[in-house]
Amino acid sequence: MNFQKLDPDKIIADMTLKEKLGQLMMVGFDGQELTPELEEMINKYKVGGIIYFARNIESPEQVSRLSKEIQRVSLETSNIPALISADEEGGVVTRVNGMTHMPGLMAIGATGEYKEAFRAAKGAGEQLKYLGVNMNLAPVLDINNNPENPVIGVRSFGADPLEVSKFGKEYINGLQESGVVACGKHFPGHGDTSVDSHHDLPVIEYGYDRLDRVELQPFKEAINAGIDSIMTAHIAFPELTSEAGLPATLSRKILTGILRDKLGFEGMVITDCMEMNGIVGTYGTVPAGVMTIQAGSDQVLVSHNREKQLAVLKELEKAVNDGRLSEARIDQSVRRVLKLKQARLSWDLKNEFSGDEFLNMLENGGSIARDISAKGITVLQDQDNIFESPLDKSKELWLINCSGDISSPVETSPDDIDKGEKSQLARELSNKGYKVKEFSGLTNEFFKDKIYEKRDLELIVLTRDIVKNKEQHKFIQRMLAAGLKPIIVSQRNPYELKFLKDLPVLTTYDYSPNHARPLADILGGNSQARGKLPVKILEV
Repeated sequence: MNFQKLDPDKIIADMTLKEKLGQLMMVGFDGQELTPELEEMINKYKVGGIIYFARNIESPEQVSRLSKEIQRVSLETSNIPALISADEEGGVVTRVNGMTHMPGLMAIGATGEYKEAFRAAKGAGEQLKYLGVNMNLAPVLDINNNPENPVIGVRSFGADPLEVSKFGKEYINGLQESGVVACGKHFPGHGDTSVDSHHDLPVIEYGYDRLDRVELQPFKEAINAGIDSIMTAHIAFPELTSEAGLPATLSRKILTGILRDKLGFEGMVITDCMEMNGIVGTYGTVPAGVMTIQAGSDQVLVSHNREKQLAVLKELEKAVNDGRLSEARIDQSVRRVLKLKQARLSWDLKNEFSGDEFLNMLENGGSIARDISAKGITVLQDQDNIFESPLDKSKELWLINCSGDISSPVETSPDDIDKGEKSQLARELSNKGYKVKEFSGLTNEFFKDKIYEKRDLELIVLTRDIVKNKEQHKFIQRMLAAGLKPIIVSQRNPYELKFLKDLPVLTTYDYSPNHARPLADILGGNSQARGKLPVKILEV
């Protein structure tokens, strides 16, 4: 029987309640292979979605093999393939080691060219699909209009609703043209918060009129573009819900009243992870698993704890049996999940992994990533016109890599991305003939015995979010006190410019290794920085 073309209602009619509820779950797991625990989740509990994190990934070939095994078990068990997802946003949020690390969304926004969002998404999507990852939890459609936001920031295309809408539409089209499910997040908007929902519940006090003018614009455009799925935000909007402390993820007024009824979205709604403190610290993962389906979600994402995953499934079944959830409501969500799978997923097991074929994808992806970076790297400040001339090759070039904490648990540590005895930037500058000495971290090695004195030096400091990591600012202040004036390359948050008065500052917006060659070209005088800052920086 060809389930891919069968009417979803006919499939649903033959499903047990347990099979239906399984389709409403997306779960994470530990390990880099099909473990007995994961196989049981698919085989016994019929889960319809799997999410990959860095802990599940060793190499592209391993990911391909794992994806194929998951689909084999899923098809043998239910004749329905699994959604296999990852947060592959690019920039500071990347999961699949070994595929092209695309620049993040703010770096794309800085190019000013909407087509670059399409190219980045399609290039990444083709690689993900080849590895069996059929759903990308991207793009972020939040508008980063709050400089204090600790979780969105450079994950957003920028601060202008119209620009974010246009870039978002192209990104969605690129992903879906590659055959990968796109997922816009975080509805109805996580940009104007100063609290990370991984840690606590953000509260936004304004009402629908402001939301409609600003935050909802990219989601409206995404819906008009035919986006496959939308992810909810664990943020309270008391003006919308009339309930203090109720996350949007659990609000029927928001998910059904606004997203479904007012905006007309007919695709799949998936929650952000229900183990984040925005949920755990309010209603708890298990009760919230029922509440979010009542509110209008279609899939419940539980990323880590197996016991909580099973408890949510058990509570959903109990809710149906005691009348809190009707089976008709469950069928409604299963229908959306099945329609999405029929539109995007294959019922055939994927081909064997070919290193040569994937290498061709990597070469194409790397070219796209470097093109975007070359267009997006932005001069934030240059009173002395430092960047109009190449660095002096007759001088030693000292490169100081500032270490620092990541801004949010969702981010990937830069130390897990750019590996090796030398950073990628140091290698690129060495290839251009510069005599590069590299310092790591914020140790006293640089200041020991005043080793910088009586030397003719070019100094570059790579910062990683001074706003959060104040030790980086102290380090630079100490350099200034010693009479040194370094060039600053901001590798994450452009808002840190307010801490860097009177210094020449470039920003790459994130720490993708694919920024290294375009950045070396700019520093070496082979090209000029062309990016335009897509956010506003105050108090400079």
